[in-house]
Amino acid sequence: KYYRKALQLDPKNIKIKTSLALAYLNNNDLIHSLELFHEVAPLEPNNLTVIGSLGRIAALQHHFDQAEEL
Repeated sequence: KYYRKALQLDPKNIKIKTSLALAYLNNNDLIHSLELFHEVAPLEPNNLTVIGSLGRIAALQHHFDQAEEL
């Protein structure tokens, strides 16, 4: 709730997007989590939180080949 509000106030803030994506992931909302991580990934290609989370989502969706690539 607070991350969504913060993102409305600062829609380009990568830390807020990453935190909200993690919150979605921790609540098994893979669609919204994936959407936000895909927004952040090109902006921070070496962000280990993003890379690991994308791998986790791929594994949860049984896309093991994608998870290994990350």
